Amino acid sequence: MSNTMYLRMPHYYKNFRCTADKCSDSCCIGWEIDVDRKTYDFYKTVSGAFGEKLRCNISELSVPHFILDKNERCPFLNDRNLCEIFINLGEDRLCGICTEHPRFYEWYDGIKEGGIGLCCEAAAETIITQKGTFSYYDIPVTYEESREYDEEFYEYLFEMRENIIRHMENTSIPFSQRLNNILFYAHNMQNRYDNFEFEMLPIETHELKNNKADFSEILREFSQLELLDNRNRFSELYESCDSFAGKIFDSTDFDTKAFENITVYFIWRHFLKSVYEDEFYSKIAFSVISTVIIAVLCTSEKQSFSIDKLIRACVYYSKEVEYNETSLSRIFDNFYENDAFSVSKISSLLNFF
Repeated sequence: MSNTMYLRMPHYYKNFRCTADKCSDSCCIGWEIDVDRKTYDFYKTVSGAFGEKLRCNISELSVPHFILDKNERCPFLNDRNLCEIFINLGEDRLCGICTEHPRFYEWYDGIKEGGIGLCCEAAAETIITQKGTFSYYDIPVTYEESREYDEEFYEYLFEMRENIIRHMENTSIPFSQRLNNILFYAHNMQNRYDNFEFEMLPIETHELKNNKADFSEILREFSQLELLDNRNRFSELYESCDSFAGKIFDSTDFDTKAFENITVYFIWRHFLKSVYEDEFYSKIAFSVISTVIIAVLCTSEKQSFSIDKLIRACVYYSKEVEYNETSLSRIFDNFYENDAFSVSKISSLLNFF
């Protein structure tokens, strides 16, 4: 067995920089931060007053984690919003989560694929403001084991994902039509796969009908998710969903490339994980509906569109949905169990664009 594999990252990853104390939505506030065993064992050996502070502010219940203060701040986030562990012990002594966040990874045979999450405002800005086409790069890293999966199915999904991303970047097609095409394409390919038809088909145009958007039941489901934030913006959208009709952006406001980047992000992050499930349509449906909800979040307050506003909408959505495995699984299940999440109902929402 080779002792080398390749880390595969989006091209924009090289542009990402944590903004530390300049961040307006610190990941050191409001998140329960687990401490990996290796780091915790080291923290128990730190001497002096700082070592005592470390040990007094880590709970050993279940998984070791930092004990947040009454304002849900990490106890090592100082009054300048800088990390005292970083200051006192150095970057290499941060726990795994603090070192890696907002990076994410998935392991395949010989490939460790990753990216940066929309839950972080600096990452969201990096992703949203990209101007070129999506690409990735590989660099050699130390080999790590992956779960078992069917290699042929992996290649099948990899090719399909490439096709879908390229289609999403085809600017000769209106954005709403691109979303509709990949939605029905994934639905069709899933049906074919379930019936043992494995031919890779091209993406074709599927008519985008001017049906009335049926959004209430989808928003009701999102409003019932367990949330981190005290403000339930999904519930606010549900209560005002009757006001959504027709296009939600003026043509002068709509930044097509920014929303294209958001859709591609979701596809890149979630689609290939289907290799462990034999089910992939829900990942494209999720990518499409996530783009729609972020757009509605972005326009729900009576202010003109801005990239800053879009970043805030992305951060809120990603934190509340992508970073809660229970909520994420619940949404994925809805694409098969809830008629409100049917392909035709999702398609009706694309007239918002």
